[in-house]
Amino acid sequence: MGNRRRGFTLAELIVGVVVMIVTLGVATMSLRSTDQTARREAERLAAYIYRQMDKAERIHAIFTLLIDKTAVQIKWNSYTDWEIEHRASDGCTYEDNYGTKSITYKPTNKMFVPGHITVSGPNGDTYYVILAGINEGRVRISDTPPD
Repeated sequence: MGNRRRGFTLAELIVGVVVMIVTLGVATMSLRSTDQTARREAERLAAYIYRQMDKAERIHAIFTLLIDKTAVQIKWNSYTDWEIEHRASDGCTYEDNYGTKSITYKPTNKMFVPGHITVSGPNGDTYYVILAGINEGRVRISDTPPD
């Protein structure tokens, strides 16, 4: 009878451990990325609003944002047409706390009516894009609801 081989060689054990580590790493990264979906979307929305504020100050124009569940529309000065400008991504949704569904920004005194936009992710995570009030013109992101 021939020599029977029992167990695994060192090389086979190392390959098995490496495969398990890579699999665990991929699973961890995918979980981490879904946990941050609403945060990324809140950052994207805040950056969009900042760009509009900068443009408003450069061209000396008032703009109004219309908050929809999946998009933010914009209207400059007294133009009558709303334009789709920013769509929610990765299954996120928006909700404002204004009641009117619209927010106006006046560059002369850097004024928003104070409030926030709630960004909800597909897995239930929530972040808040907070718009500061008179003479501040600031936008910030929070993971806790504003007071």
